Amino acid sequence: MKAADAADCAEWLLYSHGTAAAYAKKVDLTFDSSVLFEEIANTIDGGKTATTTQNLLSCDYAGGSLGVSVNATAKAYTSKSYIANGYKPAGLQIKIVAA
Repeated sequence: MKAADAADCAEWLLYSHGTAAAYAKKVDLTFDSSVLFEEIANTIDGGKTATTTQNLLSCDYAGGSLGVSVNATAKAYTSKSYIANGYKPAGLQIKIVAA
């Protein structure tokens, strides 16, 4: 997500099905953000080792939104193109809402 495209903390629809939708919200406009889809999924469901309160599906944490859980050692974040574009794996919140 480019900061220039996120005026007023813009949101992008990630996925919608039935009565639920997942959105990404740009919350830090001082840099461009880029994260792996796997990390968005882990933020939503908590990943392989999550407890029932460590994910957005429990809907009782931070009002249904959570900053993206990032694996800082992921190779994607050290690639030449990632660094050259000035991306950071931060500045995004994921939220689940009724559609």
